[in-house]
Amino acid sequence: MSEQQKSPEEQRRADEQQRRTEEQRRTAGQRGTTEQRDAEAKRKAGETQTYVVKEGQTWGSNPPLEAGDTVELTEAEAAGFEDKLEPADAAAKRDQDAPADGTTSSPSGPAVPKRPS
Repeated sequence: MSEQQKSPEEQRRADEQQRRTEEQRRTAGQRGTTEQRDAEAKRKAGETQTYVVKEGQTWGSNPPLEAGDTVELTEAEAAGFEDKLEPADAAAKRDQDAPADGTTSSPSGPAVPKRPS
């Protein structure tokens, strides 16, 4: 059937289908960009960091982690445990800055031998 022979209802359906097709084409590129932004936001929100249990502390249960053990947590999950956990990169920097003779300096007293790893 040609355009002139279509009934008004058929013409309306054809116009609606054409409009949907054009809308899909127009938004296809935008949708990909939006999906990428959403995925990145979700990834950042759930991004984990490695934390180390501080010296003299334990963390968790079944089994509890001891000093020097590591755990992967988001920043939000680790927020309440600053007294027990520290970011692994901060612990590594602290260990790197430690004297080569196997002692650590303590601000409140003399050098103390490091515990073997």
